[in-house]
Amino acid sequence: MVASDAVERLSSWMTRAYREAGGIASLPLNELALPGSHNSASYAITSCSTVPAGDLGDSIRPFLKVPPVSAVISRWTKCQRYSVFDQLRHGIRYIDARVQYCPRTRAMSMCHGVCCILLQDCMRQIRAFLDSYPQEVVIVDFNHVYGADRDDHHDDIVREVVNIIGRDRVARQSSCLRPMTPLREFIDSGVQVVVIYDEARAAERADIWDQSCILSSWPNTDSYDRVLAHACEQARRREALKLHVMQLLFTPELKHIRNGLLRWRSPSSILRFAKPLRGAPAALFAKCREDPDLLRNLNVIIVDDCIDEDHTFVEATLAMNAFKVLNAHASVEHAPG
Repeated sequence: MVASDAVERLSSWMTRAYREAGGIASLPLNELALPGSHNSASYAITSCSTVPAGDLGDSIRPFLKVPPVSAVISRWTKCQRYSVFDQLRHGIRYIDARVQYCPRTRAMSMCHGVCCILLQDCMRQIRAFLDSYPQEVVIVDFNHVYGADRDDHHDDIVREVVNIIGRDRVARQSSCLRPMTPLREFIDSGVQVVVIYDEARAAERADIWDQSCILSSWPNTDSYDRVLAHACEQARRREALKLHVMQLLFTPELKHIRNGLLRWRSPSSILRFAKPLRGAPAALFAKCREDPDLLRNLNVIIVDDCIDEDHTFVEATLAMNAFKVLNAHASVEHAPG
């Protein structure tokens, strides 16, 4: 299959599932294996990105505009290579959204350490994808919001998000849709986006979902084995009624970032640092064949550098769904009574 055919197949994987009786579309949203990206909008970070965000350390800020420093920071804050639109086209269905708000100008930027594209530009990319694929469902998780200290600041952000995506496309907190609702019911109701917002009162005012519906645990290690062990442990212990994010992520230490001062040292960027984890879903898949409970509990899986030429991460994640369906059918057949 040529690359363009693979992209078209991955662009519409939920649409094809919806057209099949039963199958993947019958699984609850919080039991689907959903490929996701970490710091999704950070693809736009460059060495010219010198506006600090709320998560940049105070000790680094004074040096941010010094070219060698800004170049190193850009290499360790840029977690993706593809635009949000292209991530969605390549099968990603969970967007990790981090926002910096400026109270003085009411400007809103996507960020990770430094600011990059405007929030509005990111939402327009999502809207453009949804326009082309009306039976795809995307989770947009605003789990870090910086600089918004008042209710009206949060309302500004949420209003922009909902207005650009479209109110009718966004799941309402007041509706009957929940994390355990089957994918098919989201599509039948015309909902294409689950917006999850960091501040509960703002989410309630806007009638969107808040962080109480999702769990996500940071592994905080640079060890492959510990990342995988943490991921499996958290999945086995997850709450059944919530969405669950499995973070297959390395956390760099200062020694790794020092290497960024010399491009010939390895790893010199988060993209290179993350490369060994690209095959982690396949390792998880092998564990799941021996552990049906772990298979059932896998939900959103996020990585850095989520797209490669062979779609390694996305294909491995989506392959789990066929086994989830078989596992669900087997559970029904062996149920008492």
